[in-house]
Amino acid sequence: MGRLPSDLPGAGEHQSDDHEYPEMDQGDDLVRRARRIERYVGQRIRARRTERGVTQQELARALGISYQQVQKYENGSNRISAGRLYVVARLLGVDLSYFFPSAEDLALMEEDEHVPTEPLPEFSEDAVQVAKDLMAVPSPQIRGSVRALLRALKREVSQVHASSDVSNGWSGEEDS
Repeated sequence: MGRLPSDLPGAGEHQSDDHEYPEMDQGDDLVRRARRIERYVGQRIRARRTERGVTQQELARALGISYQQVQKYENGSNRISAGRLYVVARLLGVDLSYFFPSAEDLALMEEDEHVPTEPLPEFSEDAVQVAKDLMAVPSPQIRGSVRALLRALKREVSQVHASSDVSNGWSGEEDS
């Protein structure tokens, strides 16, 4: 079980975060983009919570809300207020910026118009170690640069893979 500090300002206070965008047309592109970001924030809450070994019940107790509310935040069905997100960040030991997409991720989200909401997949030991190593880097800017490098590498590999004849057994290695 994970441990959470209970002496943070705002921990245990309850307020409703479930609201709409009443001044905007619900079909508005801006509203759709905002909802994608809300789902992304929820996914990041879940990822950090599970990485720290904290249960939904423990996080809910520290926030003074039900575990169902934590579930709703994590699946993006309810939005979380800025103040409560600040408390979550402090409880989970990350900067607020951890929960938000980089400019490049935002651009990809707008291109794809899709943010996966399914549960996190199982990860290989290599993937888990890379994530741990990345989170050990104290600078959010350096972590962002490493993520950008990995995305660029992924795009490059995808382009090479797409231009190669996969049916001929391309393995990603150069011919000798």
